[in-house]
Formats: sequence, C-alpha cells, structure tokens
Amino acid sequence: MKVLVIYQSKYGSTKQYAEWIQKRFQADLIDLNQNTPDYNDYSIIIFGGYLYAGSIKIAKHLIKNWEKIREKEVILFTTGAMPIDHPLVKDAYEKNLPQEIREKIKYFPLSGRIIHDKLSPIDKILMFVGAILEKDPEMKKGMKTDYDGVKQENLAPLYEYIEGINL
Repeated sequence: MKVLVIYQSKYGSTKQYAEWIQKRFQADLIDLNQNTPDYNDYSIIIFGGYLYAGSIKIAKHLIKNWEKIREKEVILFTTGAMPIDHPLVKDAYEKNLPQEIREKIKYFPLSGRIIHDKLSPIDKILMFVGAILEKDPEMKKGMKTDYDGVKQENLAPLYEYIEGINL
C-alpha cells in the first residue's frame, strides 16, 4: 500500500497535518505549490487543502486530475478556522467538488488555526469585516481571537479509515 499526501497550505495548518500523516504511513509528501505529483505508483492518494472564503484551495487540482486517480483510494482533508460541523464547511465541500467525486472519496474536515499577527493584511481585513457581518455571537467572537485547533488527535478518524482499507 503506497501512500501519497499532496497538500496546499497558507498558514501551516494543512502542512502540519500532512506531515503527521506522512510520518504515520511512511507516505511520499508533495507541496502542490512547489511540485507536480505523479500518481502512477500510489494506491492511496490523500489531498489536503485549506478552506478560504468558501473555497477548498486544492479542489481544482483534484478535479483536473480525477480521470488519473478515480480508480485509486482518494481521501480529502481540509483545514479551517470554522468549527468542523459548521454548515458552511459542508457547503464548501459540496460546492467545490462535483457529486460524482464526492461519492467516491472520503472527506475529513479538520480544525485549523487563526493567529491574527500572522495573517496577511488582506486576511486581517476580511476577518474584521467578517466579524462585523457575522450574526452568530460565538462565530463573531471566534473571528476576533486567536485559535489553534491543530492537534494530532484530530487525525484519529482519518488514520482509522486508512488502516481499514483493504487493497
């Protein structure tokens, strides 16, 4: 069982999860911003992408390469600052990937982080405006404070799923 982990990370959450997965399964690791993967030798392909303004940043790459990987075991994990059970996380997943792909892959939303001092100026503005427009008091509070939900134990369901794969 040869595993490939491909990721795109903006502030490091997705990269951290990808590295943990790589170590657990002795997988090959590719930062999509630096390299283009070759899928031929892999039976399991794990995509890691971050949620940003309703978009899964690695989704376009997954869709573009779907014909090459459709017969393989494909897993997607995403990171974001929103609670993983928030309806917008599910909406992003459904809007960014066609149903045909969603029916054949396994999806794991994971907690990310927000460290305001590390945000780009545009992201700081987006968070500020988002907090003003947000009606949910808990979400509003979360947009104004630092948060780090990146924990290795968040990967337990993904690990369990991979370990249960019979190829």
